Amino acid sequence: MQNKENNEVKICTRCKREINCYDKTCYYCGEEFEVEYPDERAAYIQKNIGTYLRKFNKIDSGDKASSWNWCAFLFTVDWLVYRKMYKLAVIVLVATVVIDLVAQLVFFSVISNELAASLLSNFVTIAYCVFIGIMGDRWYKTRIDKLVEESAGIPDEEKQQHYKKGGTNIIAVIVMVLLAGTINLLLP
Repeated sequence: MQNKENNEVKICTRCKREINCYDKTCYYCGEEFEVEYPDERAAYIQKNIGTYLRKFNKIDSGDKASSWNWCAFLFTVDWLVYRKMYKLAVIVLVATVVIDLVAQLVFFSVISNELAASLLSNFVTIAYCVFIGIMGDRWYKTRIDKLVEESAGIPDEEKQQHYKKGGTNIIAVIVMVLLAGTINLLLP
């Protein structure tokens, strides 16, 4: 690994191979480690800390402008809600509805072939999901960095409460999925 200069690697105590310093488990032998994250962003990420810190550090260092996030690609709005990016989730949800309606109106009115219009509409949806998959980590990094910046003036005894603004919210995702399912049942 080329990250030796940045202290982003460590040596597994069991198999003696280099692994990323953020990993809690060696992916070669399965050895488990206690990991102390010096980065305050870890307190806000809370789940998959190693993965996100690794991605954030690549973005910070200029190695990558963005990265790929399979969950953001596959679950788009659900992933945004899960990672507590509620405003962005609403914006993306509204954009999704508008893009889908416009695509269907344009494709079905311009193209007389219903199958071709449907395929083009699906292509637009896939392109939108790819965009979310590419931008998801950058958006999440921006949110986490903003939370860290906000915490600068907060006394240490109040920081634990502030850390709760980060993390994940599976309950909100379940509520959203149930609400969407109910709406789909009620609509013809």
